[in-house]
Amino acid sequence: LDAAKVHLNGRSHCKREAGREPLSLTPALAAAGVVLHDDEETPYFSCTLCEVGRFQDPDTATRHVEGRQHRRRAAGDVAEAGEVVISEDAAVEFARKAAQLEEHLSRLPGYVVPTEEGQICCALCHVRAAAPRGMLQHLDSARHAKACRRWGEPEVMYVPERDRVEEVATGRAVVRSKGWWSAPEPGHAAPPQLQA
Repeated sequence: LDAAKVHLNGRSHCKREAGREPLSLTPALAAAGVVLHDDEETPYFSCTLCEVGRFQDPDTATRHVEGRQHRRRAAGDVAEAGEVVISEDAAVEFARKAAQLEEHLSRLPGYVVPTEEGQICCALCHVRAAAPRGMLQHLDSARHAKACRRWGEPEVMYVPERDRVEEVATGRAVVRSKGWWSAPEPGHAAPPQLQA
């Protein structure tokens, strides 16, 4: 705080402040929802539409008005607090990705589950992947094979030539099923994510 006081009382700052014109609200800024607060010691602009700002000069306020957030709010594309608004293109893209994820999951073991963050997770190993390719690499790993043995699940591997996940012991393609978990040997419990 002392350094700030020294700066404010310094020659350079005082010279610059003396040469500064008083703040005035232009018609363009006023029409965009910007207001001037000149009742305080240091006048400033703020945007009533976005509920932001302590803009110290008209240029900063103009940059805000020209910015994406303000333009979206002015166009009515931004929701009220707690409300989510997405464009039609975003909704179509979301539906496409959800269908694609569902298609990928249909070829993976039942313990590979989607997460709330849009990733996929191996419930046996607590491994997350952002894309199916990463999960396929995990399913091929020694770590996953060890977890399969521990939880009594068949070991699996990805076979690129057939573009499918197969059981190592039988060579059969993995078929996803709901309610896949059946407790293995006595003394083993379900993985923590699956315990009720």
